[in-house]
Amino acid sequence: AKDPVVFVQTVNQAARGAGTAQALLQATVRAHTETDVAFRAGGQVVQRLVEVGQAVSKGQVLAVLDLQDLQAQQQASTAAAQSARSELQQAQREVARLERLQGTGASAEVDLERQRSRLQGLQDRQEQLEQQLRLATQRRSYAELKAPYDGVLTAWRAEPGTVVAEGQPVGSLARSGAWDVVADVGEEHWVLIKTQRALRATVSVPAAGLVQVPVTLRDLSPLAQGAAGGGRVYRVRFSLPTSALASKASSPITLALGMHAELSLSTAAPSAQSALSAPSASSGEGGRVATGTHRLPASALLQDGLKAQVWMVQNVEEGRGRLQALPVKVVGQGSTWVEVQGLAPGATVVTMGAQRLREGQTVRPVVQALSSMADERSAGAR
Repeated sequence: AKDPVVFVQTVNQAARGAGTAQALLQATVRAHTETDVAFRAGGQVVQRLVEVGQAVSKGQVLAVLDLQDLQAQQQASTAAAQSARSELQQAQREVARLERLQGTGASAEVDLERQRSRLQGLQDRQEQLEQQLRLATQRRSYAELKAPYDGVLTAWRAEPGTVVAEGQPVGSLARSGAWDVVADVGEEHWVLIKTQRALRATVSVPAAGLVQVPVTLRDLSPLAQGAAGGGRVYRVRFSLPTSALASKASSPITLALGMHAELSLSTAAPSAQSALSAPSASSGEGGRVATGTHRLPASALLQDGLKAQVWMVQNVEEGRGRLQALPVKVVGQGSTWVEVQGLAPGATVVTMGAQRLREGQTVRPVVQALSSMADERSAGAR
């Protein structure tokens, strides 16, 4: 059988030095406050007044319920309260009459006490019905769903004709003016963020002209959101400072929900270095060991549980070489790329078909250049 052809790339730049540990993660711009909105009364939605993505003002009506049932409840409560008032007035007149007759001996004490007890019961009932009337009147106003603050409608789940229950979320609203960035991070980065007090986090939003703005950790999920590349993924949220968003005449800052952002984590602490760096591994080429980060196509990575490796092509002669597995540490991951540590400059790495290869196999490499993560960043900036 012919030796298979494999596509490879060559690590042609020295990676970041070991003095600092750094990682670049992909993130998304989100509102600092996001709220589900719901009607405070149940009923059928008859009108929707805003669209997803539309900006709304505090107090603006978003949707309306059918008033028929709420009006019927209010009318029934009104009738019951009026009937209770009439009955109470009649009982009050009867007690007054018996009190006048008591002095003349024409009325027994037991009759007066019985009427007084009945009057007290009617007073309690009338207060209860009046409270029900107030609630029914208030519930009628709940037929209109109003925005609790200025913001943008980000989701809607109840079209006209839908019957909703009291408190059932029908939409989502994002508050204007304050922003976060949200990223899904791997286990190593979760540990780094959780344990390193000296961690420095910055965010860039290229589309908005926002560059390397320091951000503050707001929330680090204690539970994994899912799995990616053989490891668990956790959600982290950083808050952008309001001062960084102040518009300038020369370069106004305008953010929008869902914008792409880059989250950079860095620290010079030795413990952070150990959290981000791969274990020492010889490249097999002069014994050089890499401690920095390089970006590879996602198809280059071979993972077995929490263990990750790539295939290196060694001893290339007459267009053929042998495969050797090299353990690496995954420090960043996207849909089409992966960032790893443990590669040395000059290493020839297989970029496709890692799952179909085996240790010591002879292959015919087709070489392409691989730039370091730093090179890719600068190329993207250009």
